[in-house]
Amino acid sequence: MYVKRKQNESIGGFLGRFRRLAQQSRVVQNVKERRYRAKPLTERKQRHRAIMGTALHGLRTNLQRMGKYTDEVFSTEKKKLKRTIKL
Repeated sequence: MYVKRKQNESIGGFLGRFRRLAQQSRVVQNVKERRYRAKPLTERKQRHRAIMGTALHGLRTNLQRMGKYTDEVFSTEKKKLKRTIKL
């Protein structure tokens, strides 16, 4: 992007015109999107998340069926489950 200062244009006006053109061309937005873009998960991490998700779902449903589901019980059972799965 190239912006040239017009004759008798103040610095403030020139900077305002430059900022407006930069926003309209979406240069700044594209740079920010690339800067904070999350990297895709590896296959191994995806697989481990899927295994843990299904295990936690099963744990939650079992606790609910037995009528013992509370946040404290779930968190302690979750810790035990993580130790047994070893992901």
